[in-house]
Amino acid sequence: LKIVGVRTKPEGLSASLKRTENAVELSQNDMRSLQSKGYYFGRDGNLFSNEGEMEIRCNDGVIYTLRFGEIAYGSGFDVSAGVDDPDQLDKGVAENRYLFVTTSFDGSNFKEPKQPANTDFLNKADSLWSEADKTNKNLYDAHQAWQQKIDAGKTRSDELNQRFADWYYVISNEDFKKFDLSREDLMTKKNG
Repeated sequence: LKIVGVRTKPEGLSASLKRTENAVELSQNDMRSLQSKGYYFGRDGNLFSNEGEMEIRCNDGVIYTLRFGEIAYGSGFDVSAGVDDPDQLDKGVAENRYLFVTTSFDGSNFKEPKQPANTDFLNKADSLWSEADKTNKNLYDAHQAWQQKIDAGKTRSDELNQRFADWYYVISNEDFKKFDLSREDLMTKKNG
């Protein structure tokens, strides 16, 4: 998937996506900007796109949601610089697509290990540990490692959302077609 250009998102939407303290309510202009790019909010507040979406799940629990929107016309500098005025577009107009990227975190793939019965071993020298202390230390280490994976995944998702919040990305229509699968593409004929 190759990004061929970017467009800025409305300020209110960017602030809302960044989940900042000074997030503002979306204005009518913000909503029109979203709709002109092919994105709509449902009654439940969820964001939808007119050309579908795809989730990509990573091993670290981060889920990328790619929402495909309207056609963005232009080529070369027009696309990379964000020229939206049809009168200013190059004559060799190409079709591209808007792409709205967000991430979330799902830790359900990381099973929480059993916690230690107690953490008394933390206040003892290891030479004084009983077998129960050693077992509790192993359980404690496993739980700490699990918690670090969860925290790292959440942090990564938050960082990515900060990075993606300001931009509508533009991809080529050829790349979009690679992801725009029909029912026939997804189904196989059953033998027998």
